[in-house]
Amino acid sequence: METTCPELEIAFLKPRWKCVCRIEHGTNLTKGKSGRSGRILEAARGVVEQFGCYSWSANGAVMYCGSYSEYDAKHFKSNLEGRIYQYLTNHKRDGAGLPKNTNAEVFDHINRALSECEVILQVFLFERCRLGSELVDFSSYATDPFLARAVEKLLICVYRRHGQCTWNKE
Repeated sequence: METTCPELEIAFLKPRWKCVCRIEHGTNLTKGKSGRSGRILEAARGVVEQFGCYSWSANGAVMYCGSYSEYDAKHFKSNLEGRIYQYLTNHKRDGAGLPKNTNAEVFDHINRALSECEVILQVFLFERCRLGSELVDFSSYATDPFLARAVEKLLICVYRRHGQCTWNKE
């Protein structure tokens, strides 16, 4: 007997990006959690949804998309704060100072972009989504780490098809 496949449609009602923090053109972020980095963390702390997707954008384009589905908020006020903390503090570099992990790579991309324009940290919102034959409201999505990661992959795929998400490696 063949396996049946459920309806695989996904559609978002009123999808949008909400600005969490604008980092001014000309800013040079330094590794750590003080100064401008501290203000970015403070803004991320205000995102109360447990799970979701975020992006770094520059010049109106989504440069990097990720999810905050795997960061333990018991050390942070929010999972987004925990994820952004990693970008700002957890860098691995080789002997020549080149990035050896995603955190350092994205951090370097942000600083290069800031020399040309402002960079925006934003979160993905929607009213509800159709997932196959099911309607999922945003508050249910925000409690489902598997759905948040699936939406992350979908966003990366869609934005890449439009020449964006160039900082994402995969």
